[in-house]
Amino acid sequence: MIEKYNGKPVGIETLATTLGEEESTITDVYEPYLIQIGFIARTPRGRMVMPAAYKHMGYPYQDFFLINEDIMDKKKIINILIQFSIFLLYRLYYFFS
Repeated sequence: MIEKYNGKPVGIETLATTLGEEESTITDVYEPYLIQIGFIARTPRGRMVMPAAYKHMGYPYQDFFLINEDIMDKKKIINILIQFSIFLLYRLYYFFS
């Protein structure tokens, strides 16, 4: 998952196809152990590789869900938050009217 999907969340169907296993085999056999030892986590977006797995495999851990200040400056972040707030207000207005 680290190499093939760059550490991003992966759905169970995608994993099953990639590994050539049945979904039930992954969820019943492999997944409980990997969750127990802290290598993966089950999230609404899919299965995610955790820092322990990166360390075990010798890869530097990269959290793709934290905003990197080198990539986005504060003005861009504020702009995104304002746009999202306006979108939410519009949706609430539409929902309640």
